[in-house]
Amino acid sequence: MRPPRRIPLLLALFLAWSPLRAQVKVGAAADAAAGGGQVGTSLNGGLAAPIPSLYGPALVAPLAASVTPSPLLASPVPAPGVASPSALKPVVSAAAATPAQAQALSAVQHAAAPAQAVPAAAKSGDAKGDLSKAAGAGKSAIDGDALFDARSQKLQQDDAIGLIISGYRFGDEGRLLEPKSGKALTNKEVRGLQNLYHESRGRRALLRLERATVPDSEGVSKDALLAVNRDSLPREVLNAGKISPEKERSVILRRLMSLYRRWMSKPESVPLGKVEPAGAEAEERLGALISDAAVKSFEADAEGKRLLDQLKDEQGRQRMPTIRVLRLDERYGALYYGGQMIISLDYLKSRLLARLGEAQRSDVAKALSTESGALAYLSANPDRLASLLDAVDVTIFHELVHYMQDLQRPLMSAAGVERTPTMVAIEHEYEAYFRQDLYIHSRMMRPGASMDIERLDDYLRLLSDFETWRAGIESGYQTHFFNGFAGLEEIEGLQKQSRAHLKRLADADASLPTHRPESVLKGSVALAQEKAATTAAFDALRARWPKLAREGLNRWAELNATLDRPHQAALAYDALSRLSIKDGSPQAGAEFKVKADAWADKALIRLAAPEGLTVDQRIEWINALAGFFNGRQALWKKELWVASFRDNALKAESLRADAAKAGDDKTRAALLASAEQFEKSVSQNRATLRGNAEAHLAMARAEKKPEMLRALLEWGSMEAGVLGDAELIAAFAAVPAPR
Repeated sequence: MRPPRRIPLLLALFLAWSPLRAQVKVGAAADAAAGGGQVGTSLNGGLAAPIPSLYGPALVAPLAASVTPSPLLASPVPAPGVASPSALKPVVSAAAATPAQAQALSAVQHAAAPAQAVPAAAKSGDAKGDLSKAAGAGKSAIDGDALFDARSQKLQQDDAIGLIISGYRFGDEGRLLEPKSGKALTNKEVRGLQNLYHESRGRRALLRLERATVPDSEGVSKDALLAVNRDSLPREVLNAGKISPEKERSVILRRLMSLYRRWMSKPESVPLGKVEPAGAEAEERLGALISDAAVKSFEADAEGKRLLDQLKDEQGRQRMPTIRVLRLDERYGALYYGGQMIISLDYLKSRLLARLGEAQRSDVAKALSTESGALAYLSANPDRLASLLDAVDVTIFHELVHYMQDLQRPLMSAAGVERTPTMVAIEHEYEAYFRQDLYIHSRMMRPGASMDIERLDDYLRLLSDFETWRAGIESGYQTHFFNGFAGLEEIEGLQKQSRAHLKRLADADASLPTHRPESVLKGSVALAQEKAATTAAFDALRARWPKLAREGLNRWAELNATLDRPHQAALAYDALSRLSIKDGSPQAGAEFKVKADAWADKALIRLAAPEGLTVDQRIEWINALAGFFNGRQALWKKELWVASFRDNALKAESLRADAAKAGDDKTRAALLASAEQFEKSVSQNRATLRGNAEAHLAMARAEKKPEMLRALLEWGSMEAGVLGDAELIAAFAAVPAPR
């Protein structure tokens, strides 16, 4: 067997992920796969279509409720009528409030993948889904000389993506094809490739566990690390904690030193180099077509041109990563690694189809079903290519920021050859998200700007509050992709541990090679340079935020007012009011507050007579207004309560009707679960409203001040009336009216 081709061990890929769009998360098994990653898609008319994480549909689970969208957006399920300060934003739910959401939920269930798509992964530790475990110690149940079949021998998702980045391709009948020759690999050959990933993940996991098992340690959870790295850790490590903390730490250190000794003896890692997959002409030419169109599009925009200028070489020649377009699950979006950007063809297709009429979609979908077909179609239809670029330009821009970081800074290259821990710095994402939001801002400021801009939700989160936006990015990556992403401070700590282990081994055994300690020392220098560069970049971005927020909020209010979306105008003016007060301009804050109140009243009046709005649109309005009142910690008005009960109940009925007509059990179950979410919202809000009414009744009975009593009776009587509770209505009527 020939030595395996160099494959990247840095699998914390740079993709575009958003906690709002990603209304599903990677489960523990996918986190184990990890290197992490992100995916992005569009925002259409306010309701965000949920997009799972990078690692495929087989490992998708509902998103944790702690991740909340921007208050300038809506979520499928409204927040309760009275919220604590920690719940001042609409609640994210996996409820299928739109056809797109229902489609995403059903997509979670499918297992079949296109010929070039990454095979669905099995859960970590499941012997049926892990070739290396199934063919482990003792007699193997798998014929090592037989050709690998991805349909039955599932690869973990990060392994599969790493292979694709390295030039391997999935061919007919589930074969894994070697770069250049296109030869189908055997089970034994694939197992060798898997082992490279497992050893690298195991070394990194043990290094982090060493930190996590220190008494009173802070940061990454030990239990979480164990759970997501079960495939890469020895059973002894997984079980040691059941004996004692001391035993656990002893085992971790012993195993870690064993891995480091073996690592020191291996040749130094080398960069991935130029990737040349066999039979990749169509994917490369299609990528070049997209690349040329992207350059032309960005040259016409101030922020786009600024980024392109940063990518030019010393002679002023435009540099772009090699772009490839492959048939991957559409939820992969795009990713950047090692000088190449890979874009999902299915993602491009879905974005273009969303902009076409129903009658056109079938033929276009067929034309874009293969790389060669997409190349022919988009080459012959430049107008459709331009429309496609307009739909995906923000994702491409985001990945180009990572390309710029790779060109100008040393950390990505250092991690790629294992001079530093193979993780991505979250600080890189702060810059990539802010830069993409500057680009969105530039688009929004154009005359006749459209709201059909992907990643608009992140832009609105940024406008709302800088620190909340930054913390949301950090929380998202540390929650869902913490195995592959970390802050520079943690990476520096891991680097110090790594150097200490190498020194300890070198001092104990002078015969060990010295190339690894020397390489890691260079990595420490790269880390120091990276920290200085990212700190300066982040400070510059923070300084730009106040002006960006004022301009963006004004523009958002203006556009929504023009488009008869008063609920969003109200939120924007309310945010401007808070920003003005924070900036020391109370008069401007008061003026914006008056505007916000006026637009909120318009939205409430429209909700009371909602003809012309669909149920989904009304739910969007309800959630936006819930965010408006909750953000002020104010009670909901009558119209909002009535609309909330009415429309959430209607949505639940609609979902149950769809479930009754569903063709399979999984789709039916997903629809019923969504219906239950809406019904739960109605139930919880009724309980909240009843609690408000009863509290107001008790306060009214004890209140002596006429003005306060009048207000309590007015609010309480309204609440009792909305509930239709005759006993409560009578109780308020029995309270003596103020004189």
